Amino acid sequence: MAKKTKTRRSRFADDAALQALVRFGPEETGLQALAQQARADYGVSVRQAQNTGDLTLAAAKEAIPAVAKIYDQAGLDQAKTASLVSPELAALTGPAAGVMQRGGALEVAQQLANLRSSKASALEDLNTRQVAARQGQQFGVLNARQKFEADMQKILAQSQGLAQQKGAFTASTINSLLQSSLERGVKKRGQDKTAEAAQARVSATLRGQDLSHADRVASRKAQAAKDAKTTLPGGVKLNAQSMHGRVTDQVKSLESWIRTHKSAFGSRARMAQVLLEGRPAQTLDDPDNPGVKLKVPAIPKAPSQLALQAALDVVYNGGVSNGTAREFHRRGYSVQMLGLPAGTKIKPPPKRSRRAAARVPGIGSARR
Repeated sequence: MAKKTKTRRSRFADDAALQALVRFGPEETGLQALAQQARADYGVSVRQAQNTGDLTLAAAKEAIPAVAKIYDQAGLDQAKTASLVSPELAALTGPAAGVMQRGGALEVAQQLANLRSSKASALEDLNTRQVAARQGQQFGVLNARQKFEADMQKILAQSQGLAQQKGAFTASTINSLLQSSLERGVKKRGQDKTAEAAQARVSATLRGQDLSHADRVASRKAQAAKDAKTTLPGGVKLNAQSMHGRVTDQVKSLESWIRTHKSAFGSRARMAQVLLEGRPAQTLDDPDNPGVKLKVPAIPKAPSQLALQAALDVVYNGGVSNGTAREFHRRGYSVQMLGLPAGTKIKPPPKRSRRAAARVPGIGSARR
């Protein structure tokens, strides 16, 4: 299988891609670095939040046994103190002995209750710290994730905008390179043709020859044939094919309507008058049936008197009359190109000699 060669546009596409890489490469690299930094920051923030929460949890868990042990030891010490004082209080006699014994018992009980309450409050505080540490850990991870998503959205938006700019730059560069190549090709071809023409003139000068009489006659015939395609007899400029087609459509439409309604309007003059004026659709009373409405269709208005005249000629006379054909000719239309049946062939108006013009009133007398 033969190896495919690169086309001019694909070669320019490679050049444009390289230019776009040089221009937008640093910005793309910067955005990639920002994305990597955002991922790294996200990982660091998550690890910091997790580590901080884990340390707080571990510290709280380690503190619970120690705190409980401290309060337990305080309770034992209080119990020992009470055990030392209780025998002495029990040995007291007299009227105040009962009061002192009851006061000592109440004080010991109150101190033990205070120790239990302080122990419960301390342990509850440590448990609360554990819960707060876990919540702080979750909040830190969530905050890091939200920040990472916001940063990545900004980077993605910048990347999309940069990609659009890069695409537009690449397309513009391709078109510019292609246009420059085409202009260089045109310039080179022009230089080649100029050089060839100069060489031909030099060769003709050296040979001592010029265009022969036969060449001049052939050139005049070619020019005459070219003029014949764009002019009518008498030198009238021929209209474009699109203008002929528009007039043909107008004449054919009028011809079809006239053939359909010919019997209703009678004479050609009446038909011409109706189509020149036109009439919108109407609703009239039926003279034979009172109360009944008759819908009278619209009558189209002829786009031009010449088109109407040609349509009437075709319908009533079987072909375009000489007068209509001359008017078409005067306006730059060929009856043959219009596709209409014609009468006699149009002849260009005869040229008047000076002697004949002198016999025409208003021409020769004016010169005299």
